Amino acid sequence: MGGTLFGFPEKSIEVYDPQTGTWSAPKALPPTFDYVYYAWTYLLPGGDLFIAGHQGVTRRFDWTASPIVDDPAQAWNTIAGDRSFMGDTGELGTSVLLPLRPPLYALRVLIAGGDGSLSPADRVSKVQITAEMIDLSVPAPAWTALPDMNVPRPRQFTATLLPDGKVFIAGGVPNSPGPAEIFDPDHPADGWLLCAAMNHVRGYHSSNILLADGSVLVGGDSSGGEDGASTPNERYFPGYFSQPRPVITGAPAAVAHGAPFTVQTPNATSVAEVVLIRPGAVTHGWNQSQRFVGCAITGTAAGSVDVLAPPDGNVAPPGHYLLFVVDGARAPSVGRWIRVTP
Repeated sequence: MGGTLFGFPEKSIEVYDPQTGTWSAPKALPPTFDYVYYAWTYLLPGGDLFIAGHQGVTRRFDWTASPIVDDPAQAWNTIAGDRSFMGDTGELGTSVLLPLRPPLYALRVLIAGGDGSLSPADRVSKVQITAEMIDLSVPAPAWTALPDMNVPRPRQFTATLLPDGKVFIAGGVPNSPGPAEIFDPDHPADGWLLCAAMNHVRGYHSSNILLADGSVLVGGDSSGGEDGASTPNERYFPGYFSQPRPVITGAPAAVAHGAPFTVQTPNATSVAEVVLIRPGAVTHGWNQSQRFVGCAITGTAAGSVDVLAPPDGNVAPPGHYLLFVVDGARAPSVGRWIRVTP
């Protein structure tokens, strides 16, 4: 969507039809949509789209409309402005769609870090340490400031969703591995939990990916360039690795949208949440594929939990997900692959 090709703006969208294997004709975007490169765009449960930046104006819009309209009532200015100065610094900062939980699937988006400085002499900017969140489910959405991160992160660093509903970040600290940090969207005023220091510097082409056991694989670029192939990967093990964790002993390989299904677990009576997390696809500090979707629990037996799959593809796009059960202490099981189908 959008983008710039060798300096020439391409302000249009195309839609791929997997049944026919074809792309639609380009549909023009309003000229005010000045998003380039890796626009932080999210499919919302209502079927519309939300662009969270990196530019300072964020927008929600109906991509099916003809023509597509830039509605001023659906545009919100961020507090810190543009998080990616488009000079010699490329794409900076990070963004994540926070967990979607039934029955309302409240829409919250977080943005953090980056560098909005306008000149090399002003590289140490307040933007680098800040974070913001918007709740699109309230009558009057607005970006609100979150507590600052523990260290400035002007380069790329990925916000990774954990199965306990928290957000993990690491990397993006110039010339230093820097610490990991964890944010709990359910308790935003608590800010960022300072965690262990990482072992390697991660910059421009680094990536953080959730693994099936709930750990995070951290790898890629160590210098801000493109030489990450020579830098060792490392794994971060969140605190729930030191807790007793529930176990999934059985689950279906596939489930249709809105269909009931059963998860077998000897810990059924302690399960507080059943969640699906879509696998990641990271580039330039943004995981454009990850998605955390809760499933409604409809019943609990001695060795199983009955749940409903997400209602449609706007809430949970079709494809493979990691299925987790999470107990009341927010300790998740090891994930199991499951395919969500229309």
